[in-house]
Amino acid sequence: MKARSFFPDDEQPSVWESNMPQGGEEMIAALDTHYPEQGETLAELYGLQDDFIEGGTQMMGDDIFGVNVRYAAQANVKAGSPTYLYYFSRVPPSKTQTLGAFHAAEIPFVFDSSEPVLGLSDDDEVLTRIMVDAWTNFAKTGNPNGGTVPDWAQESGQNWMHFSANTDYPVVAAETDIRKAKLDALEVGLRMKLQALDAELATANTAGTATGSLND
Repeated sequence: MKARSFFPDDEQPSVWESNMPQGGEEMIAALDTHYPEQGETLAELYGLQDDFIEGGTQMMGDDIFGVNVRYAAQANVKAGSPTYLYYFSRVPPSKTQTLGAFHAAEIPFVFDSSEPVLGLSDDDEVLTRIMVDAWTNFAKTGNPNGGTVPDWAQESGQNWMHFSANTDYPVVAAETDIRKAKLDALEVGLRMKLQALDAELATANTAGTATGSLND
């Protein structure tokens, strides 16, 4: 996911840290501040010591989108709501393409509104039919399965439907544990931020109760 294309002003590899050191122990320490005890893991998983820009771009995409989507989906499941996760990795059908699978790139495939002038392959045509069916089914019934859609399991931990085209992957395939190690490490930081937010809100609510009075 090319998050950098859509968030050029955000810091890499984390929106939580300005001027992240681009390598060495200082970078690990900065990562540990926001992702406790995960600095070494994140640096290794994303190759930050070898190519900070490319690795940082990938990590930023997961930090802004991937980990939050997975966390919200799992919260929906706990609340009893049927939930379906998907991963989109289609890239343009050109050997010189550099966009990758950027944010919102799936939308033209959901609505069958791709522009042929931008290039559409046979894989893209198949992908469009499957995604249109899946989203239509979900809109009608709350379940994306049926028609051209292969068995798309509800989220129950790490179930994903992987949509792709013009890559080495199948056009569509049910998978588990997509980017799991990366998202697990990032979720340590997400949970810390959410706990801090909960504490801040609790403090604000307590202060409001203590000082607010209709008789003042």
